[in-house]
Amino acid sequence: MCASTKTSDGGGLGMVNIYDYADAMNATLKLESKRGHGTTLILTIPFIAPPSALAELELSDSPVEASTEQSPAA
Repeated sequence: MCASTKTSDGGGLGMVNIYDYADAMNATLKLESKRGHGTTLILTIPFIAPPSALAELELSDSPVEASTEQSPAA
């Protein structure tokens, strides 16, 4: 989380850019603001796994685990 203290008012154009990016990515944007406490911006971006990853999960009977095996040196 990033925190900053603002001492002057800006033009607000940053929020327009964030909204446009969120809209382009089919994301949701939520603002929570409390006077004297600041503003929190929550950007939720949907993630769609590629079909190959989904196929691997469907074929597996066990949960996906990270491999600790190392490949032999070439």
